Formats: sequence, structure tokens, C-alpha cells
Amino acid sequence: MVNRTPAKTLGIILLLFIQTALASEELSTREIFYNGQEEESHTLTSKLTEVRYRTETRDTTCYRQVPYQDTECEMVPEYDTVCQTIPGREDCRTEYDRQCRTETNYRRECDRTPDRQQCSNETRYRKECERGPSRRECRNVRRTRRECHMDNSNRQCRTEPAREQCRTNRNGERRCRTIPAREICENKPERVCRDVPYTEQECETVPGEVHCRKVPYQERVCHTIPGEQVCRQVPYNDEVCEDVPRQACEWIPSRQDCRTVQIGENQVCRDVTRYRQESYACQEEIQVPYTVTLKNFLLNSNLKFLKPEGYNPEFTLVNKLTENGESKFLLKDAGEFKPMAFLETIEERSENGKDIEIDGTYKFSILDGENFKRNLSKIDQVELSKEFLSFKLGMHAEVKGHKVFLKLKKDEKVLISRELKKSEYNTSVEGKVINFQVSMEKLALKLKNMQKYKYELVVRPIFKRTLAFPAAKVFSGKKEGTVYTYDSDDLTRLKDHLNQLSHLELSGEKLNFRFPNHDFISGARFSIEIGEVFNRSLTKDEFTWEIGSREVLVQVDLEKLGLELSALRNYSVTTKVHYVFSEEAPLPNDFSHTATINKELKPKLSIKAKRKLQEAASFLEEVHLKKYSLSFKLKKSEYLNDFKFHLHISKRSKVKVDKHFTKADVDVKENGEFLEVFVNFKKFGGKVTKIGKHQVVLKLEQKLHADLKPIDGIDLKKSISINLGAK
Repeated sequence: MVNRTPAKTLGIILLLFIQTALASEELSTREIFYNGQEEESHTLTSKLTEVRYRTETRDTTCYRQVPYQDTECEMVPEYDTVCQTIPGREDCRTEYDRQCRTETNYRRECDRTPDRQQCSNETRYRKECERGPSRRECRNVRRTRRECHMDNSNRQCRTEPAREQCRTNRNGERRCRTIPAREICENKPERVCRDVPYTEQECETVPGEVHCRKVPYQERVCHTIPGEQVCRQVPYNDEVCEDVPRQACEWIPSRQDCRTVQIGENQVCRDVTRYRQESYACQEEIQVPYTVTLKNFLLNSNLKFLKPEGYNPEFTLVNKLTENGESKFLLKDAGEFKPMAFLETIEERSENGKDIEIDGTYKFSILDGENFKRNLSKIDQVELSKEFLSFKLGMHAEVKGHKVFLKLKKDEKVLISRELKKSEYNTSVEGKVINFQVSMEKLALKLKNMQKYKYELVVRPIFKRTLAFPAAKVFSGKKEGTVYTYDSDDLTRLKDHLNQLSHLELSGEKLNFRFPNHDFISGARFSIEIGEVFNRSLTKDEFTWEIGSREVLVQVDLEKLGLELSALRNYSVTTKVHYVFSEEAPLPNDFSHTATINKELKPKLSIKAKRKLQEAASFLEEVHLKKYSLSFKLKKSEYLNDFKFHLHISKRSKVKVDKHFTKADVDVKENGEFLEVFVNFKKFGGKVTKIGKHQVVLKLEQKLHADLKPIDGIDLKKSISINLGAK
């Protein structure tokens, strides 16, 4: 039977140790559920212990190595040398000799002749206005005034009721009498007013009318014509080399080839020393641990809570007394609330040998941690130049400083990755925002302009008061991204480049212009103003563009804009290009730019206008003949301002009318979109008879407006030949 008493004893000791440890843990830790109370008190205990060791001797078994002799045999191989003669032979190979020669070749060299300036005078127009004399206009205005006077005819009366009057005589007798009721009247003046009409003359000065006219002026316009390219063939000498093969041979003499071969095995034996292990009884010293209590701590903890109005968090707070007698606090469960608290500690300690009693008062200032973190941890407006890295961060009155960690990379090369010293950056406070400016010079970093860098920023606040919970790192602001270097001179040069709008032209169908291309540009929006007829931004379907290496050509479809411009007038055309920059461009976050070009332009005739002009020039209808007159109808056009015609009327080979007319010779009447032309025969003594048909031949030729040049494909002549009876 096995004796189990020692095992039971060990189990009981272990159980007692665990229970003692749990009891000690319960006495040194307390959970407080906070739901708005102002004060909480409890008592905690802990012990400061030390593990020490004492030396004890115990019986054990030891081991040692005992030597003995033994014989060991093994098979050893036997070798011999065998040789043979290899006969001589001739060894041949192909070798190459390098041979070079000089050849004359030709290369093409081109030069450009100097650019030349070509200038011409262009007629432009400016608007000049003047105001006529002002005049004075008067009119009679009927008004009323209020007249008042005092009316004394208003009489007001009141009745005084009857009353008893008593008095005491010298004998002490009281005698009374009744005074009857009476009416008391008096005159009270009253203010009486009325409105009296009257007429007054009112005058005002009317400014004169503004009369404007377009005044032509000459402007010299120059453009550069690039020089021509002139090329020629230039000879040069070139060395040409090649490898020429040849056969090379040598005699290799005969030689002896020897090698070692195994011919058998022999057994070889020898004496060796071996060891075996033997045990024996012995004693050893061991270190046995034991625990010594150095100090006993008793904490009388008094917790006081202060929170702002309207904020009602609920959370579990753990108060632990460490073995060194320190009171620690840990936020255990806050649920949906994320509170924070600053702690003010007041402790008084009294010692009696190993026993230390602590009276602790702990004042918690509870705040909304989520709102606090939102204001402190947001890093904004990160910008980088060759001199500084700047950014903004939320500020609070509880913060007295910051710890800043910066990591900066160019491509895959890390330029810096460490916490910054206070001397390496400056701060300034604006309201609830603190501005940081990190000096690249103090970091010994030399950055280049218009380069892309990747950054990582971590900023941790340092509070004025002790933070009880949560940890300070919770309020750290972190941001990483891409930033670009730039300076004001770079931006000025970029704006000058983007302002170079050119080739603003206005045809009948299109408005064309060009703007410079750049790697930073990802797109553009356009605004167009054409005189007083059009002024707005364009939509995507109203223009097309052709992107070149240096310029972008934009063509605006005037028909899609609903415009039909007159070719007889000048328009003030203003074009604005609102640039859209790539997110990868090394520019400030708020950088934007708009370029503007303005010109006085006269459009050319559009295809649609030419078609309407041809229709008007070919229109000759409703020809009517009377005894003393002839009439016909033409179509109006702003581009046709004059006409002439030849009229031939005959009957049976007898000429009645044969005459050339100008517009001044006839009567012209406008009727909507038509012109009615009347020819009076009486002015030149002609007439036709009312009997029978007349042969009428009318040859009309219209004239273009003086401001238009001759147009190919437009026929301004029209002829008809008809038989008409006179009415």
C-alpha cells in the first residue's frame, strides 16, 4: 500500500496559499461604480514582501566515470599505383587577328536661320460716349397741410349729489342740514384740426441722353516667324575594324598517366580506453526560498468627483493599492461613454514600525473625453517648403506642451524618423488653434523645390494637470500623406506661364483659343463673355479640345451656344480659363488660378449665314405690272444694303420701258422680312397698255455691305423673264 499523507499535506498548503493570495488581492483592489455621486470612501490594504533564500543540505545520489581497457579491430584498405603512356598529338585551333581601316562617312548637320518679326496695322474700334445737356422738369404736386385751432364752445357739466352737512354749536349741540343736489358746468377748450389742400411746384434735373459711337483706331500687331532650317552633308572619317580568322597548331608530346587503385583489405586491431558510469551516495546544498514582510500599508481612500453640467457619464473605476503603497486608478468599463479625468492627489502618511497608514483624498475633474480628443487630435493644413514644415492642431487650456514625432521620406529613402526637440520647431497660438513650424535647417535637411515627399506626423499633448485616465497617447493626433515643396517664386513663375492665353479667334461657327499645357494641370473650366449677347460658363458638350505637348486648342461651338453673330460688328470677347490641378501636383492645398484674355473681334460669315445670304440674293418674287408702275418683292438681309436693276418691257416687239434703275430711283417699303420695291413710270414718262400681255425682263444685281469683302460662291445677280398683263 502506498503512503499518500505527504501529497495530501502539500495540496492543503497550496490551497491555503491560493486563498491567501486571492484574499490579499481583494483587500488591495476596489471597484467603484460612478453614476453621478460626488464622493466615495473605502479602505485598502497591501503588503510589501521580499523573497529571501537560506542554504540547506540534503542526501542525494551522485555519479562518476570509471575507465577500463578494451580491444578494437577494423578493416584497413591496401592501395597500389598503376601507370600508362599517352602518345603525343597535334592540337589545332582557330585564332582571330583584328584588322582596321579608315572609311569616309557623311552626317547631316542642320542650322536654323534667325527668327524674324512680322508686323501689320490692324483696324480696331473703341467705344466713345458723350452725354447731352441736362434739362429741368417741373410739375405741380397736390399736397395737404394740417391746420388746428382751440374751440371754446365745448361745455361740460356734472351733477353733485345731495349731502348732509353737520356742525356742533357752542353749547355742544350737533345740528345737521341737507344740501340738495346741484349741477356744476364749465367751459373746456378743445383742439380741432383739419387737412387743407394746396398745390406746390416740384422740379428735378433730368440728365441728358448718352450718345455712343465706335471710333476706329490703328494698332500695330506683331508676331514672330521662326527661321527656316538649313541642312547639309558633312564628311567625317570613321575607323572600321574586323576580326580575320587563321589556323594555329602545336605538338603535344607523349606523357605518363598514373593513378592509385585499391588492391585489397587488411584487419588491424588496437587497445582503447573506455568509461562506464557508477553511482554513489552523497550530499548537496540547495537554496530554499521564504517570504519576509517588510511593510504593511493601510489606505483610507476618499474620492471626490466634479463634472460639468449636462454631462452624465457612467463608468467603473478600479482603485488599487500597490505593494509599494501607491494608489493607482484604472478605468475599467465606460460603456458608450468615453470620459477622461484629471486627478489632484492629497496624501498624509503615518508610520509605526512596519505599519504605514495613508489618508488619501483624490479629486477627479471629469470631462467628455471624446469631445476633448476631437479638438486636440485633428492635424490640418500640412504644407512643406524648402525651409519649413507647417501644420495646425487644436488647442485647449489644459495643454501646456506637445511631443512631436516626424517621419519624412523621399521615394523610399527615409530622411528623418524620430521625436523632435523643442528647439527644432516653433509654435504660435491663434484662438483655439496652435500653429507648428518645423525648421528644415535645424533638422539638417536640404529639400528641393517642386518635389514629392511622404510624411507621418504624431503629436501627443502634455497636460498641465495629472491625467488619471485614459492614457495620454489616446489624445495623440496622427496624420500621414503626401506633400510637395514650393516657394512663392515658383508659384509666380507658374502663374505667369498659365496666363499665356493666345490665338483668340472668332469665326462664323467657332470661337477658338489656346492655353498652355503643364504637368500640374488635370483639367480646366471655361467662362465666355461675348459683348452683351452671351455671358456664362460652358458645359462639356459645348466645346472640344486638342491637347498638344505645349498648348491645348479649345474650340467652342457657337451653334450649341445658340449664337448667330453678325459679321458687320465688333464684339468684345473675354475668355476665362479656370485651371484644375492634379492632386499629385506640388502645390498648396488652397492654390487656384484663373487666366483671362480679352480682344475686340469681328466674326467671319458662317456657313449658315452664307446660305441665308444666298437665299436673300436669289429672292425675286411677286412681280406685278400696272399701267403706270411695276412692283416686286425682295428678301431683307443685313449683309445686302444696295441694289440696281435693268427693266425691259415690250409688247409685240414694241419697247415700252427700257431703263436702268438704282435704289434711289425707286420707292422701297419694308414689310417684315421683305422689301417691296415700286417703280413709278410717270417719273420718266413711260406707260403700258392694259390690253394684252407684255414681255417683262428684270435683271437684278444686289450689292454687299461695304464692310464685307467679296465672297466666293455667292451669286448676287438674279434675272427673270415673264409675260404679264397690266392692271
